[in-house]
Order: sequence, then structure tokens, then C-alpha cells
Amino acid sequence: MANERPETQVVAADLTPPSIKVPSNLTIVESNAEEDWPFQQRFTFIHARMLTSAIHDWPALLQRCWDFLQPGGWLELLEVVSPYRSEIPTADNPSSPFIKWGYAADEGWASEGLDWTTTSKHVQRLTSLGFMNIHEAQMRWPLGEWADTEVEQRIGAMTLQNFAGFFSTTAQKIITKNPNLDKDEAEILTRNAYNDLVSNCATNRYFLMV
Repeated sequence: MANERPETQVVAADLTPPSIKVPSNLTIVESNAEEDWPFQQRFTFIHARMLTSAIHDWPALLQRCWDFLQPGGWLELLEVVSPYRSEIPTADNPSSPFIKWGYAADEGWASEGLDWTTTSKHVQRLTSLGFMNIHEAQMRWPLGEWADTEVEQRIGAMTLQNFAGFFSTTAQKIITKNPNLDKDEAEILTRNAYNDLVSNCATNRYFLMV
């Protein structure tokens, strides 16, 4: 966004800001979205994405967004809807290791106080705060390049790459939070889910809803 709109001042917040070269109109600050925000100004636009696995108190976060928006400002939220899905009916259930892992991960996150159904509550919460002109839309992100359109194929390639990296780093930690799985079961399920995703993403036509 900073590159596309050089006339705009952009502020990004992250728990661990990356050490990268950024445009002169971009400032990256170290900040925890669940704690007091360090900003002195209000914004005309706030964008937040992929926070479902990190936010414990969504009403408090949305209140902060409201407080830090200028009158007439816009808030955009982008989140993955759980569970993961397949276009193939025989694979669109926990018999598929990848989808089974998604259900197990939901249970693990829930044990940590994280709610993967929170996206279904956004409209009501935003309305209660006073937001207007609320628009809710769902988009399909294929996992892999099996889709018919060139745009979805590009999205699928990037999403699969990101998810493959996720399974090699974070997935095991998440699944071990599931109180119904021991360490060995969690490890086996994660390995099977990764293999299923990489080997069968095109056959089973796996996708995410955001």
C-alpha cells in the first residue's frame, strides 16, 4: 500500500517488526494489538488480517479500532473461516487428514481462549459499536493451482506456499494444545495433514474461505 500510494502516510504494527528496507512513507512500530495502542493520531483506514489465531478479546480489539478511526474512516478485516474445505464431497470431511487437522486445531486454539468462529460475530459487534455501511463478503482461496481462472491459480500458488511453510513451523505447536491428542498423535496428524495437502491439494481441490 505504501508503494502504491506514495502520497499517503502508512503505519504498520507488528509484534516483531521485520528488519527490511521500507518506503519513506511507511513506519513500522512494535506493538501488541491486544494491549494499549501506542499511536498519537487517528487513522482514515485500518486494515487487520489473519488475527483469529492471536486475538483473545475481539470486542476490545474492535473497540480500539473504533477509537482510533477518524470520523468517516474505514475498517477492513480479513480472516480465514474455519474449518478448511474441499470441493470434492468425499474429501470435504475429517476423513481427509488436512481437514481433520483443521478441526483438531480449532480445539487446540479453543483451549487457549481463541475462537475460530469469531468471524460470524463481526457484523453484530461492529453494528453495536456504531459502525455503518458494513459489508461482508467471502472469497475462496484455493490451495494449489487447480482453479479454473488465472487469478485463482496465482492465489492458490501463494496460499499453498504459505501453508506449507506454516506446517513446517507453527502447526505442530498449535496442535499440541489440543487436550484430546497426546504428543505422538499430534505429530502424526500434522505430518499426515501436510502430506495430504501437498500431495492431494489438486485432486481434492482444497481451499480456504476468507
